[in-house]
Amino acid sequence: MVEAYLRNSRKVEGVWEYSISACTEEFHTEFSEILFEYGKF
Repeated sequence: MVEAYLRNSRKVEGVWEYSISACTEEFHTEFSEILFEYGKF
């Protein structure tokens, strides 16, 4: 999950931005058998 989070980052005007939705989408694509709900902590 951490690798997907870092892999989906981009640098905008010298500041790194990270996308939680892109991270969870990539994770779900790779591990579709694992069920998790984002935002339910």
